[in-house]
Amino acid sequence: MGRPLKWLSTAVVLLLSACSGGTLYNQHFAHSYEFLELMAFHGGKDMRLVVSGDPYSIDDGALNRAVGAAMSGRNEGLPITFTETPQVETGPGRIEILFQPPANAIGARLCRGETKPDPNGGTADRALIAYCKRDRDLSSLWLKLPEGAAPGNQAFNDAFALAIRELLPSDPPLDRGERCLNCLVELPNRIR
Repeated sequence: MGRPLKWLSTAVVLLLSACSGGTLYNQHFAHSYEFLELMAFHGGKDMRLVVSGDPYSIDDGALNRAVGAAMSGRNEGLPITFTETPQVETGPGRIEILFQPPANAIGARLCRGETKPDPNGGTADRALIAYCKRDRDLSSLWLKLPEGAAPGNQAFNDAFALAIRELLPSDPPLDRGERCLNCLVELPNRIR
């Protein structure tokens, strides 16, 4: 992809973030991320969704269902249904979402089960989202939810729909060695 198209894709992502009210940052893609592998295992099927933390003080199952409903079918490619209880296990991949993450949280630690919510230091309007394959993160990003977002409302649904599209892209912005122009990796502390 040429440089003008990369800049255009960056502008589109930023525009979508502004329109949805959600903000994505600290986006990361592992060199082993492969969209075709994702589709082979999960395209048109269920994918396990694990949600930790609850800034909304609702039942864990209700939050998991709300997030799953907001993301299901919103990915690129064949639609994926994100659920806590897949009908059939379809592979080693899963989506992990951590609400109220500590400021130093990263996808790799989340996938290994080493990161827990931090209700005292974590921010209620933030979530760390990772696409994990076993204990490795293949892609991850941070989501800042828009003001007033709550499970089931439009702002919440739009923010998580945007997040899943960016977490599981058909053409990740990382060109295997070039800088990720679509990622706000250089700005980890800009949004607080």
